[in-house]
Amino acid sequence: MSIATIARRSQKVLSDHSPAILTGAAIAGTIVTAIFAGRAGYKAGYSVALDEATGGTKANESDKDRRVRIAKDTWKLYLPSAVTGVGTIAAVAAANRINTNRAAALAAAYTITDRAFSEYKSKVVETIGEKKQTEIQDKILQDRMDESGERSALVMIGSNNVLCYDAFSDRYFQSSMEDIKKAQNDTNYELLHNMYVSLSEFYSRLGLPSTGYSDELGWTSDNKVDLHFSSTMTPDERPALSFTFHVDPIRNYHKSHA
Repeated sequence: MSIATIARRSQKVLSDHSPAILTGAAIAGTIVTAIFAGRAGYKAGYSVALDEATGGTKANESDKDRRVRIAKDTWKLYLPSAVTGVGTIAAVAAANRINTNRAAALAAAYTITDRAFSEYKSKVVETIGEKKQTEIQDKILQDRMDESGERSALVMIGSNNVLCYDAFSDRYFQSSMEDIKKAQNDTNYELLHNMYVSLSEFYSRLGLPSTGYSDELGWTSDNKVDLHFSSTMTPDERPALSFTFHVDPIRNYHKSHA
């Protein structure tokens, strides 16, 4: 392997992990700044005490003049902590800028992919018909449940006695079609009045806890919540009412009407 290849790979690794590297540098910089500042304060205090003990204080010197004189005598002691402090701030700012740029690029890529997928789905329906497309969706839901395996035991107990499956979050819970449709209608009602709604709010109406990503996803008034229901069987042969979204929730939903 040539030196040029090693250099390029090393540069790529550093670029990929630059936020983590900069964050580590900022943590180290914070600690070093505190140490340097503590040492500088100790040395400055000792210098002032020694100066006053040896008669360095001028007669009739005002408090303001004394502070200015002390600052002039000790400011160099704080240079190391100032330098590391500026470096720490720069590292934090750089890491934030890189993460922001990457998030923007990811959001742009997601938007392009989502638009392409939406166009593809519409063409599929146009080509094979809605009935065939519904059959495909039902098979996909059944495949997802089959893949869930042992997770079918993770049932959330509710007041109703129908086992339901949310394909988007891969969760089972007890509810009914009426309650799920009510959650859908209530969410769409809020969409009409507030212009956007989060996935967490929809889950809350179902009595489900939010997930690690549901606060970041949601719908705008341009696309209402539209569920597709299907009767499926769990891997352990229990009937379940499954559903998925015709229009998946998107990122940055709350910024569309800002």
